Amino acid sequence: MIWILFAAAAGIATWAAMGMRSGAVERQKGQPLLWGAGATAAVLLALGIYVEVQQQRMVTRIMDEGTDLFERAEAKADVRRAEFQAKRDEFDRKFEARQNAFDRSFEEQGDRIDRAFSERRAAMKDQEIPKLDESAPAESRPVP
Repeated sequence: MIWILFAAAAGIATWAAMGMRSGAVERQKGQPLLWGAGATAAVLLALGIYVEVQQQRMVTRIMDEGTDLFERAEAKADVRRAEFQAKRDEFDRKFEARQNAFDRSFEEQGDRIDRAFSERRAAMKDQEIPKLDESAPAESRPVP
């Protein structure tokens, strides 16, 4: 936008200067034309600078608002990440506790089975195992 205003100001100033040089306008009658063209060019130049400054302010404000929104979104994301990490840590802790309880239970069960097997083996060692009499009929043979 500012470039259009600068071009218009430059065009008016050039038009007035060329009109004065070509002699198309008499010198005395052209003086007000030159002052009018200069004043118009100055007004357009001032308007262009004003518009440029306003655009820069607007852009700066929009960028600041965007930065604020982004920072707020990042803060929310950080809070959500922290909440998620806390839930994940809690889940990991509970899972670890359950896994440890299962491992202990499994080990205890294995120990009980080992003890029972050892006791049974010890009891069987004390027992006399009857010898098979192969000459006896199958019905009268002891069942081990």
